[in-house]
Amino acid sequence: MSSFTDNNLMLRVAEGEVTNLGILFERYRRKLYNYFLRQVRKPEQAEDLVQEVFFRILKYRHTYTEKMPFQMWIFRIAHNVGADHFGKQKGDMQLEEGDEGGQVFTDPMDGLAKGKDLGDLRSALAELSPDKREVLILSRFHDMKYSEIARVTGTSVGAVKVRVHRALNDLRDRFFRIGKERVS
Repeated sequence: MSSFTDNNLMLRVAEGEVTNLGILFERYRRKLYNYFLRQVRKPEQAEDLVQEVFFRILKYRHTYTEKMPFQMWIFRIAHNVGADHFGKQKGDMQLEEGDEGGQVFTDPMDGLAKGKDLGDLRSALAELSPDKREVLILSRFHDMKYSEIARVTGTSVGAVKVRVHRALNDLRDRFFRIGKERVS
């Protein structure tokens, strides 16, 4: 079964072969965990949100069609789970510095900077608004195309381009501000 594509496996799950969801869980749990961890920075919350995504996949499996590739579909569900979670938190996305725990999987940011620069980059990312942080996570860490992000977030490609552009500008400004504050 592991040679089946994600779309084929999800179609089987949709048809009632729910044991195939385990294969999809193994393929996507780390991606989703990192996606949520970069937003909430609390390992326990990230794990809970991943579990919620798979609960919703099981609950809404009958709605899956091949019109949307599985990866976009699962990230659309993750986007909705995150929106629900943060809505319950009244939009509070404050990240606690150093609260990543030891459970972080491979972090693509590790190759971007060394030492204090990496810490500054993480702090700058944490200061971004949730919508800006999300588009950067999806585009830079999950290699999604703008058209895919648009489908995941329910916006237009143009809106995604603008959001990514503004997010990168904000990230750059915050990164340099944090670096200057550290030196002072």
